[in-house]
Parts: sequence; C-alpha cells; structure tokens
Amino acid sequence: MNADHFADSLTVLRKLAQGIDPRHDAPLAVDDPCQTPEVIRALFHAIRALETPAPKPRTPPQQAGKPWQPEEEQALLQRFVAGESITAIAREHGRSTGGIRSRLKYLGKL
Repeated sequence: MNADHFADSLTVLRKLAQGIDPRHDAPLAVDDPCQTPEVIRALFHAIRALETPAPKPRTPPQQAGKPWQPEEEQALLQRFVAGESITAIAREHGRSTGGIRSRLKYLGKL
C-alpha cells in the first residue's frame, strides 16, 4: 500500500471512530453499526496499530547458519565446561543463543 492510500485509510478510520460518515463528512446515524461501543473500540485499536511503527528486523549474528568448524566446537565446549554463560558464548562465536544451545545438544552436552 502506498503512502497516500495508507493516509487515506487512516483518515477514514479516524472519521468513523469519531462518528462521522467519511463519504459525506456528516454525523453517522444513531443506529449505524459503527456507533456501537465495540466497533468504536475496534476502530481505535486499528488506528493505534496502523500508527505504531513496525519493529526493525534484527540482523542475524555473523556466523548464524554457517557450518561449525572443529576448532570452533572445541572452543565452545571449553567455554561451556568452564561455566561461561550461553549468551557470552554466543556473542564470542557470532552465533545466536539458540544456535549455541542447538550445537551443545548435538554434541551431547545439553
């Protein structure tokens, strides 16, 4: 959806939530379904959701998804046996905490 259509859609939702017919800029009829509390509440939720910026996608760690080298596995095991946290090991290896746990399971350590 381009920016103009998005802005137009928000304008329509705002008018409906305020009890205004967006086609004629006149008040909605009292018995209009858009005048019910649950619909008004839903319209405000939709407006808030559309106005909230989408979260930025995370950049995966440098080594995420890459094959494990034998020397890297040895370093992983040494750190794990030494009691280093999974988070610290992940940071050091450029991998996710899930990737570290998965490798430790594969190696029979978890």
